[in-house]
Amino acid sequence: MCLKCMEQFGYVCSVYCRQQATQKRIYIPPYAQQKSVVEGRSNALAKYITYGAVALVFLLFGFWIWYTWFARSPKVIYSMPIPKPNLETRKSFRPDEFYQLIGPNQLLSIKNKQMALLDVAGQKQLWSVPLQNEAEANAIKAARAKNEEIQKRTPKVFDPDGFEITRYKGLDPLGFEGDFAFSDPRVIATTNDIWVIARDRLARFDPQTGSRKEIVIEGKIRNVTPGEGAILVVSGKPDGHEALTQINLSDGAMQSEEISSPAQPKISMTMEKAAPAKPVAKSGTAQAKRIKPAESADKLPVDKLKSAASQAIASDAPDEEDMSNMFEDYQRPFIAAGANVVQFKTKLLEHKTIAHEAMKPKGKSIVDSGKLTAGQSLDAAQEMLNDMRREQTGGVVEEDVSDYQVTLHRRFAKDIPDWTGQVAGRPEFFALKTVDIVAAGKTIYVFDKSNKKLWEAKLTYSIASHFSGEHPPCLETKDAVYFADPGILTRFELANGNVSWRLNSVGISHIQADARGDLYVNTTTAGPESIQYSEQINVHEKVHSLILKVAPATGKVIWRQESIGDACLLSGKFLYATKVSMAYAALRFEEGPDTVFNLRLLNPSSGGEIWNYRKGNRHIIKTEVQKNWILLQFDDEVMVLKFFSL
Repeated sequence: MCLKCMEQFGYVCSVYCRQQATQKRIYIPPYAQQKSVVEGRSNALAKYITYGAVALVFLLFGFWIWYTWFARSPKVIYSMPIPKPNLETRKSFRPDEFYQLIGPNQLLSIKNKQMALLDVAGQKQLWSVPLQNEAEANAIKAARAKNEEIQKRTPKVFDPDGFEITRYKGLDPLGFEGDFAFSDPRVIATTNDIWVIARDRLARFDPQTGSRKEIVIEGKIRNVTPGEGAILVVSGKPDGHEALTQINLSDGAMQSEEISSPAQPKISMTMEKAAPAKPVAKSGTAQAKRIKPAESADKLPVDKLKSAASQAIASDAPDEEDMSNMFEDYQRPFIAAGANVVQFKTKLLEHKTIAHEAMKPKGKSIVDSGKLTAGQSLDAAQEMLNDMRREQTGGVVEEDVSDYQVTLHRRFAKDIPDWTGQVAGRPEFFALKTVDIVAAGKTIYVFDKSNKKLWEAKLTYSIASHFSGEHPPCLETKDAVYFADPGILTRFELANGNVSWRLNSVGISHIQADARGDLYVNTTTAGPESIQYSEQINVHEKVHSLILKVAPATGKVIWRQESIGDACLLSGKFLYATKVSMAYAALRFEEGPDTVFNLRLLNPSSGGEIWNYRKGNRHIIKTEVQKNWILLQFDDEVMVLKFFSL
């Protein structure tokens, strides 16, 4: 039989033969290459592909619904109540407990003089260790006995109403009995170590076992300051010298350098009665106030120390040595600056201020018009508030344009000469990755890590009253330096200081960059008039928080989100925004405002909200993120949340 006939009829010669075989019930196997068989296989394959494609579409659609509406929503995977402090005992006003996410699924807790590491997903404790060794415990007992003896000799202090004034002594989160209020430690987790840092204490632990590692620092630790990649420790050595120790966080390597001589005279802590404040002089020049050059910043900052001392009750007051240490820290700040440490010294040469009108001229009085209506009650209240402000401040603010001498001295750096120069305005120092910035008045000076001045540039507004809080007003990227004054964000080229662009925005509080270099800016909707008339009260103006995403090359605003967050947090590819809002209920006005804490996950590309986690009438203490792990510490509960992410 020929091949063509087989392709047409199979193993029979014709259709007639196939019919005869069927009638006689003779089974004839199909020929694999027969046209009808090939076509049947093709049709079946097409059906299977179609069914598979439809099933895949439904599967993907179902996965999208699950991922969008369920998987990405944060779930509470760990929760623990925090007992409220008993204010009748020696406790602080807030819980004496500390929590921190040191990595995804790893929660560190410090409470009851113990530090523990918890596997959150497994709901199990990996280890727990005491924070005090025997020597520290003995030192605490001695300090407590000394403090009790001082209290017995100290007369009681009463307020004008006859109530005894007492201070709640906080329980130090490191497990040490302290004489000052509770404050959180600083915990830095690296691959090899967990560092626990307080003002005058430092401990190092193994992250795998919790075992304490020895830290050899000669003398009594007086001050501990964490920096970028390093910890700075100031200690008093037994021979009377003072030393600065730099500890590298990556490997724990230490290097020390003496910073003072035992021959230094003691600073007299006698405080004289402060002279009454002089009235503010209104002037448009820098001649408004002058102080002789002899009255320099090298003198004791009496006002600052008086203010601190006035808040301390006699039984809690630090001794003369502690006050001397406070002054030494004020006089000789040390800032970790990458390869070395900067000792930033300032000296007031001549004190000068300029008084600026900070309130608008008063117009026609609504209150005194005699025609006040109910609809004008808000305007009348605004007028009275502004009148009170004028009486308090004179309607002016003073800008510090004093002449200062600034010296940059590099510690742990050989053959680097000091840089000394004169600036106008109170100077501030900011250490960045490869450069450092001295900012004073309306000028910034940029240095490399060897004290070589690279360039200087002018700002639009003075930074004297702008810089505050934990975030510096500047950011360095691979090819630029960004600096925010009170009203403008400016991009300077890192190499030469040329201005690439300026972005008008009032109230910038934080600048961040993601892995691609895009900028995220926390700012406000306020206008430039709020800078010019900073003392003016305007009850009609509603200033809202604002988050901007800015293109680094052009300064173009990619997106803006208003009133969704007072702060934004970046972790990996995730962008979060936190906000606490308050509102009064009309029927419960006397109960005070209702507060709502909002934690939002935003889409970095569009700024759109992916989800919003809300908690009502809860006081938030801390918010931390580690990629898709979230720590929320309220005053009565600590929670760890997680959401699924691709």
